[in-house]
Amino acid sequence: MPKRFVAFLWAALLLCSATARAESPARLRVVVVLDTSLSMKQNDPDQLARLAARLLVDLADARDQVTVVSFGSEAKTVMSAKGDAHDALEAALDGVVPDQKCTDYAKGLARAAQTFKSPAPKGERRLVVFLTDGEYDPADDTGHCSAQTRFENPRLPEADRARLEKGVLGAADQLSRGHAKVFVIGLGKAVAGAKRSRALLESVAQRTGGRFLLASSADRVPEFFTDVFAALVGAAVLKPPASDSVRVEIPADAEQLHVVARLDDPKASIRLERGGVAEPSHPIVRVERGRKPRGYAIASLSAPKPGALTVRRTSGSGPLSVWAIADVGTSLRLEKLPKVLAETAPLRGEAALRSGKGKPVARDPSYLDKVTFHVSVSGRPQKNIPARGKDTVAFDFGKLAPRDAPYEVTLSADHAEGFLQVEPEKLSLRVIHQIPIALAIDPLRFDTMAEPGTIARVKVRLTAPTTLPVPLDFDVTLPPEAAKDLVVEPQRVSLGPDRREAELSFRFANDRELRSTDRRYGGVLSLSLAERELSSTESEFTAPVDGTLRAWTLSRWLREYRTEIAIGLGLLLLLIWLVGRAVAAKFPPKARIHYQELGEPFESDSLIKRYQKRGAYRSARFRFPLGKKAKPLVSFVASGSGFEVRPEGTPVIEVGAVPEAERTKPFRGSWEQRYRLGDRYEVWLTRT
Repeated sequence: MPKRFVAFLWAALLLCSATARAESPARLRVVVVLDTSLSMKQNDPDQLARLAARLLVDLADARDQVTVVSFGSEAKTVMSAKGDAHDALEAALDGVVPDQKCTDYAKGLARAAQTFKSPAPKGERRLVVFLTDGEYDPADDTGHCSAQTRFENPRLPEADRARLEKGVLGAADQLSRGHAKVFVIGLGKAVAGAKRSRALLESVAQRTGGRFLLASSADRVPEFFTDVFAALVGAAVLKPPASDSVRVEIPADAEQLHVVARLDDPKASIRLERGGVAEPSHPIVRVERGRKPRGYAIASLSAPKPGALTVRRTSGSGPLSVWAIADVGTSLRLEKLPKVLAETAPLRGEAALRSGKGKPVARDPSYLDKVTFHVSVSGRPQKNIPARGKDTVAFDFGKLAPRDAPYEVTLSADHAEGFLQVEPEKLSLRVIHQIPIALAIDPLRFDTMAEPGTIARVKVRLTAPTTLPVPLDFDVTLPPEAAKDLVVEPQRVSLGPDRREAELSFRFANDRELRSTDRRYGGVLSLSLAERELSSTESEFTAPVDGTLRAWTLSRWLREYRTEIAIGLGLLLLLIWLVGRAVAAKFPPKARIHYQELGEPFESDSLIKRYQKRGAYRSARFRFPLGKKAKPLVSFVASGSGFEVRPEGTPVIEVGAVPEAERTKPFRGSWEQRYRLGDRYEVWLTRT
């Protein structure tokens, strides 16, 4: 393969990789445009522009892309990096100094627009923060500016003024097409006097859906940029009252929390606590700029635990102003809106502002006061409903005419000051004529003990027109007494054009707790049409319930636990045997008698069998009626120690030639004795 072709292939791969990286979506793509004209030294002595830009950088993270642009006579891109490159971005901001003679808005906005050349990927939000002192003083073709060409000059020919306006508004339109909002921050008191420049900047913000703000002091900067950042990333801003110790309630589904505190005292410091214990966080950043040492402190928590968090002032004086950004995401929801509507029912529902996961979030009422919901339905005028401090509003469009095509309901929302950017929500619903419906339900009958698994099944059959336009959903309800013990599956039955029959299965919710219970169940099983207005006949159908629950019998208990019982008995016998062995080991060997017939031994049981209360073992007497199978000769063998052979009571046949005197002594040995059939022998052994 030629080397030139290989080089071309590698270059193509690198170009594709770079393009993929450039077009990869970010959560927030923000361009900070800083005015570096010499007038900023006079009009922004407290360096509010730097304060605002650094706050935005501190709030960004790895999901964001931050670009710093400076403009004056010319515009240039200072740096572009991921939002977590805080040190590098802040160093770039510190390197931007006011040293240019002109203030050319058009060039600054055009440079920002170059960042958004490609269409915005889904989910990416775009922002331009335009920081200037408000004096529009463009440069001419030679790069110079003069009093005669200033936009504020009343003697400037209208044709020249219109040309300058066209350049600025054209850049704004380019940003709008790139889906970027422009937030213009007019810094210092000079903006109020520059009426033409101010009006032009307000037009830029309006055309892009942003906002124009006058920031004459550092007090407004933290709160304003907290609102801007939160609106764009879809977060909720919590604004507790100012105090020495501020309490913040963290929502349950917050993925991240930024805490911003305004610092008016140069000696002030804060810390985050939970239950009186310091909360670990990222290092707290403190900013102090300008002749007035004002700034902010910021701390970030990843995956914060829900609950109360305390922001405490540990030094300095004065109340603490805190704004918390809870990264829960923001979404619109159409709620309580049916998928199918009958011609006789009005279209009613609710529009809601929710978290990204669809949960309610406690938002500041002053913020919600400026939110307006816009609800539209195909063919009907749009309804604009103010939130009035609430996150949920109701709407009613009245009755709609039936038609084959579905109606589309669209929900959008905006904020009076631009602090809300959220995707619209759309839902489709059908409006149909009412349907004659009949439902046949088998009775629910059972007679059982509390067993696991299904105890009964019930069939449900739908009778409706063949051309049923939509599926019908029925909610299943048990009688109150049965509902405590039984579970029905499914709890909602869907029947429609292709499915006219369904089966319900019933089981005990907790069969173990009911094993000793006797109970009777009655009442009716009910199936209710979820959209009641769809039926022209009935909307609720019932079937009788006749059930009996019987307590477990002994045999059922034994059958259930037969394995456990067998194991328990085996362990008990083993224990008894072990105890017996241990007790037997405490005694001397037992005396035993053996007898032998024709050479085959037959061993008797132990002679020591009983224990008397007196504490001694009494003699044990054994008789040997050898019977018809006996042979003429038998041998008796006695073994053991500490036992005596004692005849007692009536005389017995002498056994062996043991002298009388010897019979009271311990005996060891054996003897033989012939006997006749039917003879009986009594042997007494007594322990010494």
